[in-house]
Amino acid sequence: METIIQKKPIWLSIIRWSSRIIAVLFAIILFFLYTTEDMNPLSINPQNYFFQALWVLIPTGYLIGLWKEGLGGLISLVSILTLIILLLMREGHYYSFYFYLILIIFTIPSILYLLYWYFNRKTIVEAISTVN
Repeated sequence: METIIQKKPIWLSIIRWSSRIIAVLFAIILFFLYTTEDMNPLSINPQNYFFQALWVLIPTGYLIGLWKEGLGGLISLVSILTLIILLLMREGHYYSFYFYLILIIFTIPSILYLLYWYFNRKTIVEAISTVN
């Protein structure tokens, strides 16, 4: 059985490590905000468990992305986009533009995780096809 030892491009490593560093920082920030009294979803609306689950899934997806980039990026990206859509469609609750901007900024690690996962798969397939 042949083994393929491939040298990954440096830009791929940069994407991987920048997504990991940003994701850990954002996860720490989100878990900290979740524990403070003003930003805690339990104190804002204690009956809405779906919003609370989304707020917990975002940093959890970041941390899963440290292990499995594709899965973690997908979990956190879907959670953030679902939260943004639900907050936009809520009647009677209007949030400022900056709140949505911060939520969009939280998509950066998810997108970087998915980019790394895609390009890593692509380089592996190219390496296998050149050997055959």
